[in-house]
Amino acid sequence: MTKLVEFDSAGLAHVSNQGIIELAYQNRLQDAVFEWQDQNSKNTFAEISTYLDNWPFGVREPDAASRRWFTPPEYQDLDLDSYVLSRCRDQAQIKRATHELRLIHQLGVEHIFRHLIYLVNQWRSKNLVWGIGRGSSVSCFVLYAIGLNKINPLDYDLDCGEFFKIDAE
Repeated sequence: MTKLVEFDSAGLAHVSNQGIIELAYQNRLQDAVFEWQDQNSKNTFAEISTYLDNWPFGVREPDAASRRWFTPPEYQDLDLDSYVLSRCRDQAQIKRATHELRLIHQLGVEHIFRHLIYLVNQWRSKNLVWGIGRGSSVSCFVLYAIGLNKINPLDYDLDCGEFFKIDAE
């Protein structure tokens, strides 16, 4: 019997072409969204879906909703600036946070930081332990302020440009 689905260490499902066909005809792909790793397979399934009336699914590009972060609404609407600035203890922290928040808004990645706030709050509520911070993330004061990292980059004069991979000045 063909193995229809294999899961990797991250919990992502990997389905062979034959597995997709078998799952489709077993009606087990309701609302499934595939990220094609092989353009030839994607093209083959797109062609099949145009010629067969009884083919149980079509091929489309994923929309924004299928790639959304599963962030609860109360975090999606969170005022990121107020949240971060409320955690600052002195003028140096406020200045750094304001600078980084401006970069976050310019890059349009507010949703990622809101989701990280959600994760940190979930971890705390379940008494989970996570690392002190790694790599360039420890140069981001906002990550320190929301509690993801335990290292204050101001204590070590770390440039946030290391994290944002831009000239942060």
